[in-house]
Formats: sequence, C-alpha cells, structure tokens
Amino acid sequence: MDKQKWEKIDALELLERAQKLYREIMDVCTSSDLPPILVVGVLDTVKTRVHFMVHDAAASTFTDGDRNEIYV
Repeated sequence: MDKQKWEKIDALELLERAQKLYREIMDVCTSSDLPPILVVGVLDTVKTRVHFMVHDAAASTFTDGDRNEIYV
C-alpha cells in the first residue's frame, strides 16, 4: 500500500466532498450508454466504498477524542 499524506478536514467538508464525487460519478454514468442496471450497480458500489472510507476515518478520529475533525 502506498503511503498517503493524511489531510485533516471537518465532517461537513467531508460530506461536501463525498456529495461532489457522487454527483460527478452520476453525471458520467447517466451520460454514458450503460444500461440502467449497471448505472445503479456502479452508484451502489461507490456509495458502499465511500461509506466504509468515512466509517474508517471517523473511527480513527473518534479514538483521538476530536469528533469534528476527520483525516482523509
């Protein structure tokens, strides 16, 4: 696994970034010729992965005692 530079952001900013990413992926999927069932599958996969990433980031943040900041 490559080393990552961790960036400290607050929960609201993380939510905004996730929503922007989701909209961008939705735009790509809806402008493509993919069948609707594949679009739903792609969006569901993205949602699941983002959920796990946020959960992991939040879990590591909560152990540090600061519930408003998340490292991504």
